[in-house]
Amino acid sequence: MQKYLLVRLDLLSWSHLIRVMIHQPASSYYDGQAGECVMEAEEASKLRDCITKIYAQRTGKPLWIISEDMERDVFLSAEEAHNYGIVDLVALENVSR
Repeated sequence: MQKYLLVRLDLLSWSHLIRVMIHQPASSYYDGQAGECVMEAEEASKLRDCITKIYAQRTGKPLWIISEDMERDVFLSAEEAHNYGIVDLVALENVSR
């Protein structure tokens, strides 16, 4: 869910020390009836489609690129996340208030 919240912000500024991981939604092993497992898998699939569309809209990248990147763990530095289109600004220093 953090993925979704991350890209829904209007303007996102990160410290240059932050890292982010792009990955598809996952579910823990479900110890229930088969029908419940199917419902959980369908919900995870809907969530993945929704997140993929939001990433594509936010980054300007095609859906297939976002989908491929979500298939495996993709770790990005703050600058790489900026180049990818997830982050708007990268702060060079922390400013204490």
